[in-house]
Amino acid sequence: MEMADEIRLTLRTNSQAFLAESVSKAVLAHGEPRQWQFAITTLVQSLELALKAKLEEIHPMFIFENIDDPKHTINITGAIKRLSNPKIGTIHFSETDNKRLHAAIKLRNELTHAESRLNVHHAQNSFCFVFSFVADFFRHHLSTSVNEFLRPADLDQIIQWNAARKELRKRALHRIAEKNIPDQDIRDCPECFETTFVLFDAECACYTCMHHHETVECPRCGTYTYFPEEMISLHDDFDTDLDEGRYVVLNRFGMDYDEVCPECIGDARNEISTARYDDYVEYMQQEAYYSPHR
Repeated sequence: MEMADEIRLTLRTNSQAFLAESVSKAVLAHGEPRQWQFAITTLVQSLELALKAKLEEIHPMFIFENIDDPKHTINITGAIKRLSNPKIGTIHFSETDNKRLHAAIKLRNELTHAESRLNVHHAQNSFCFVFSFVADFFRHHLSTSVNEFLRPADLDQIIQWNAARKELRKRALHRIAEKNIPDQDIRDCPECFETTFVLFDAECACYTCMHHHETVECPRCGTYTYFPEEMISLHDDFDTDLDEGRYVVLNRFGMDYDEVCPECIGDARNEISTARYDDYVEYMQQEAYYSPHR
């Protein structure tokens, strides 16, 4: 039998191939945790190709970043944005979908572009969500069921993981209700992404995956429900200078803190802009006053 000199790889079939490879790596990862890095990277690649396949279905030019200069295909975040455009894809991506997909994309980028540490539980949680999303996307938007191209044994394993996850979430919600924990003390877990991370009684732990995570207080508004990585630095808004290889802050514009929460960043930057303008006006007034006397 002759070997084919060329294999035709459409966006759809390529996405399916990457998904099948991702699932096989995820199954292997339970005995070889290092396989998670390959499971995640190939899964996100499958997602990207599936999104592009849908864009191509709408119009072949939509897979390009610049439709007037079709040289480079659109990246994954651009594909999500274009598909959610009511004038193009009309596909609704919920806030939860966006948050979790971008978290998986960020994890993929860390694994492929920099030295990183991979938390096995975080990897599995990310995998389960993105796999479920891709499977649903294939079914609803590409008229394909994943059981048409995935090995039955591999698919059964993924279904078991998802069933276990749902049971853990169900028990977590029941426990939260039993303890009458108020909504303001509950937020999304950075590890499993379920809305079962509790800031009650100084527990600071997720009732679904038991993940503990440090929380910090915003120095501006006093809200304590933020994770350290969510705080936004004001360093770029200050006036700084380079002195012997290190940055020195010359003007903080009245700010006695270096970072604030996402809710406060807009107001903080507006205050800095106002203070910077006031300093400029004062400087110009002094220049105008002293110039005739020079």
